[in-house]
Formats: sequence, structure tokens, C-alpha cells
Amino acid sequence: MAAISGKVARIRYTSATATSSTDNAATLAPGGLTLTIDADAKKAWDRDVSTALKVYDGSTLVPTSQYADVAWPIGQVTLSSARSTGNTYTVDVESFTKNYLCGGRSWSLDVDVDMLDVTSFSCTGGTVQWRSYKPGLSQASVGITGLLSTQYSTGPVWYDRIAADTDVVVELEVGTVGQWTGYGIINRDNVTESVDGLTEEAIDLQIDGQIYWTTG
Repeated sequence: MAAISGKVARIRYTSATATSSTDNAATLAPGGLTLTIDADAKKAWDRDVSTALKVYDGSTLVPTSQYADVAWPIGQVTLSSARSTGNTYTVDVESFTKNYLCGGRSWSLDVDVDMLDVTSFSCTGGTVQWRSYKPGLSQASVGITGLLSTQYSTGPVWYDRIAADTDVVVELEVGTVGQWTGYGIINRDNVTESVDGLTEEAIDLQIDGQIYWTTG
């Protein structure tokens, strides 16, 4: 088994505003249900402009009622019923430009599931020794640390975004193995300055919605 080095983890964030584009090629996965836009640069879709998303099977517009799910951060639509993988598919979208975070040194991801206590007690007065649980809602949070060596050449990237109260789409890459992708709300921005050390910045983000793992 080959170990995965932390040195291959990279961080990307998005532009503050999305750009509209049409007739983007998309591929329908085997099984005919999962459609993904081909261009990596256009996979971060703007969920706040959901009406801009249009899927075409050839020249036929696929009704939104046939969308079982839309994975906005990874440019993917799951259809409610299978379609032919031999057809040509295109999508119209509003997408964000993604940029690598200069100075990013490390990241961490925590995924939690609420545990709901469903312990059942006997009506006849019997005792129960062990509690029973079932999973509830899920959530994830991300922590990023980095140096302020180059990323402030065009302004404080993270502070500008937290001040604007807007989401970012964060990609946490693990070399060629895969990446975690999700929308995030910045809830902490800490900058540390030292006369005898490097200037560092630490960011905490709350993932807003689902976080997705994709390979390759």
C-alpha cells in the first residue's frame, strides 16, 4: 500500500462572481443517470442562480422535474430516469473561476453525524443497560492554514470574502487520488504576525450543504 503524502494536498477557492456559459459538453456516466460537465474550469456551479442551469439531450431541453439531484460544487446532475449514454449532452451554467490558494500549507476536514438517542424502554418496567442510536443530520467543517507571502498581492483573499458574507467553493486536493469539494461559509479568519517569525493565516469554514469526494 502506497502512503499519501501531505505535500500533495492543494487548496483552491473561487471567484466572487460567476460567469455564464452555454453549450458546454457533458458526459453521461454508464447507467445513464449521472451527467457531469467535461470542463474542469466550469465545475463550480452557482447554486444561487439555479434557473441558469439547463441540460440538453441533443437539442431537447431536459425538464428540471427530471433532475433527481444537482451537485453544484462539482458540476454534476443526477437524473431521475436513465437516458442513453450514446446521445450528445450539453449544459448551460453559471460557474465560478477556481484559483489555487498561494501560501496554503495545510488543511483539515471534519465530518460529523448527529447521533439520535432512540433507546426503547419496556412498558412492563424492564431495565435497559445500553442506549440505542440512529444517525441524524450530517455536517462538515474545514480548517486551512497558510503563509501570507504572496496571496495578499491582490488583497486579503479570505478577509474580503468573509466581509462580503458570501460562500466559497473549496477544493481540497489529495494529489492524483481525488479531492473533497463543497460550498463553505468562512466563520473565522485569524492572522498571526511575529517579529521573529512568518506571518500566517488560519481559516475555519463551515461546509454549507454536502461535501463531495471525487476521484482522479
